[in-house]
Amino acid sequence: MEKSKTIRFYALLAGVLFLLILLNFFFSRFGIAVPLLTFLATLAIVYLFWRRDQALAMREYQFLTITTHNFRTPLAGMKWAVDALREDVASAQKETLLAQLESAIGRILTVVEVLVGVVKSDDRLSYAFEAVSFHDLIEASLKRFNEQIKKKELQLNIQVSQNIPLIVADVQKIQFVVDSLIENAINYSVTGAPVAVIAVPQGKEVLFSVTDLGLGLTRDDKRNIFKQYYRGVEAQKSNPNGLGLSLFIASIIVKHHKGKLWADSAGEKKGSTLYLKLQTAQQGK
Repeated sequence: MEKSKTIRFYALLAGVLFLLILLNFFFSRFGIAVPLLTFLATLAIVYLFWRRDQALAMREYQFLTITTHNFRTPLAGMKWAVDALREDVASAQKETLLAQLESAIGRILTVVEVLVGVVKSDDRLSYAFEAVSFHDLIEASLKRFNEQIKKKELQLNIQVSQNIPLIVADVQKIQFVVDSLIENAINYSVTGAPVAVIAVPQGKEVLFSVTDLGLGLTRDDKRNIFKQYYRGVEAQKSNPNGLGLSLFIASIIVKHHKGKLWADSAGEKKGSTLYLKLQTAQQGK
């Protein structure tokens, strides 16, 4: 995706410069007007290059900051646990240290999967479409996050229709989307809060939504939540380890499934709802 955008950007600049050269060649006899236009256009092009370089530098900084933070913390924990295991420690303490190691490794694997997902999610050739049970996707996701749900004592309100038709999807990728929406609600819900997971058929589509009563979304959040690396101010405070990539990847995956993904909220501290709409197998791809 980024490579194609870069090619289009430079192709456009090359076309503009070529046009300006032709204008100067054919209309030089008309005085200063064309050279002046050329000068102004060149300034505009230089400005565009500067803006692009600034944007790329910012994205590089964000990427390095996010990945460094998300790798350094678990790696430091792993080193500490390994050093401690070299000592003569009690059996109970060993179990604790091994659990810490497992947690740190899990965190690193999650970060790697997300970063790899940025590339794979936009590669249409990597999608393997088949008939999939959306009901099974939701069950698998809730099972995956069962421990986190219990730990936060969340009150799940599951309304998943039994007659949801099959969808045509890439199982692994659309599972990532469902996981991301549910995990988002878990991460930003306060302890003991209700979370609603709803899936209903709507004609030749399936509408899936996850609602929490957590941080909520500002106007800027709703506009940018599916953009790469975006994280709202309150989200950063609540979950500083977030990458700002999961919902971005989810949006790309949904686009390749010809679906729709959007967010709604009554405002800050008033919770939010993430919606996913996908075509059923009856409608096809």
